[in-house]
Amino acid sequence: MVKPKRPAPRRRPRRLLSALALAAGLLLSGCEFLGLDIFPSSLQNAKGSIDLDARVAAQDGAVIGHVQEIELLGPGATGASYLFVLCGTDLGMRLLVLDPESLATVAYLGDSRLGTPLAVDANGYFVSGSALIDGAFGLSSNPYASLSGKLSVVTASSTNLILFASGGVLSCDERSPDWTSSIGSNAKTISMEYAYYLVDAATPGDGSLELLFRADGSEIKLELTFGSVTSFFTALAASTPTNLADWVKANPTLASATSLSQSSDSLAWLCADGIVAPSYDRESRLVRYDYGSGASLDSRLFRSEWVRGLSFDYGGKTWYYYDSRSGRLYAMEVWW
Repeated sequence: MVKPKRPAPRRRPRRLLSALALAAGLLLSGCEFLGLDIFPSSLQNAKGSIDLDARVAAQDGAVIGHVQEIELLGPGATGASYLFVLCGTDLGMRLLVLDPESLATVAYLGDSRLGTPLAVDANGYFVSGSALIDGAFGLSSNPYASLSGKLSVVTASSTNLILFASGGVLSCDERSPDWTSSIGSNAKTISMEYAYYLVDAATPGDGSLELLFRADGSEIKLELTFGSVTSFFTALAASTPTNLADWVKANPTLASATSLSQSSDSLAWLCADGIVAPSYDRESRLVRYDYGSGASLDSRLFRSEWVRGLSFDYGGKTWYYYDSRSGRLYAMEVWW
């Protein structure tokens, strides 16, 4: 009896397997090139990117050690807005000014006066540390020279509002548009029960003032919204709070508060559609919290090493980050 021959088992051609492996490798390397390999493809909303390290090195040979701050500022006196990227390099501070849409270089500045905060003042000048930058990107010294390094500046009611909170002391000063004089009635230093630090500040178009604090040694972030800058100073003049959260609860007509107990990083950003803050549990996430309730609305994975080079614009639909591993700066559409 002759046994019928059985068909040989089907085997994937080695060339096919090799091709699939190569394609998978290219896909992964492509995602790695984008710096977005931890995001699902449906969330890779990159609007553009540049090789920031190469862009800076091409100007004067400077090597970036860290990106200190990224801010979308404007409109300035000329009506234009720009993306400012402040870099710490081996040659000192460097400020790269980019077109916010194309990310083309508009100006490149190197000066010992450059630093934080990055802001727009009441006259439409751009502020970087103790330097004022005009519409042609010429530099001059700010008459308020002590501004450099650690303060938050917002423009309110045609004046420059300077805010700084550290070690439980909140300092407030309202200056004239040219920075030369202080509006004495609106200059105040108050002590607070807890070691609150100012994380972010914003003045939305409705005239209100939003302040975001963190309490040193705890995970609590406290967001305060005042109806106007005037009501903020009026509230401080009326009584000196010893506990910001309790004080706001006792004065609901003056301000509202949001407490975020889940956010443990020292950084956070006020946005029109919520408060964005890093969260580190089993994984690193950027979480968007609801104003008022403090509830988590949504989140996105991110690499923890991005955190010092992150930026969210208050009213815009773009966020930025610097990937120190690839040296690239990315402009991303927000995920909400």
